[in-house]
Amino acid sequence: MMRGGIMDTYHIASFIKRDGTTHMYGQDSAVITYNYFYEKLKNWIIKKLNEQQDNGPLEDLSSHLKDCNYPSQMIISIGATSYTDFGENNYLKIADECFVFIYDSNKYTLNEIEQFVVNDDTSKKENISILKQTII
Repeated sequence: MMRGGIMDTYHIASFIKRDGTTHMYGQDSAVITYNYFYEKLKNWIIKKLNEQQDNGPLEDLSSHLKDCNYPSQMIISIGATSYTDFGENNYLKIADECFVFIYDSNKYTLNEIEQFVVNDDTSKKENISILKQTII
């Protein structure tokens, strides 16, 4: 596992709020434990952007970049964590509220993150990124 970057202490966790009850949906996971991260992830992304072809669920990414006039920046998400038992056994339903947190585990505990969901607190905070979506 490679270390030494600003994301070393960050975790990703996801929750579903259903009928007023909060459920952890994905395991709280240190992003540093992902198989591809830092240089390895960057190299893989560059290769896929340049070489991936339209095949089944995959798309020709280089043609999309060309169609967008080769943007100078992009946002890339790194995928989901392993599911909790609740996540394994429950599909998303209409009106579910989904929360995904990327947070610095040196600044926040998992309990604090869960309280943000319980309290529907998605206000801007330092060292944390929050995504909230409602299933419609």
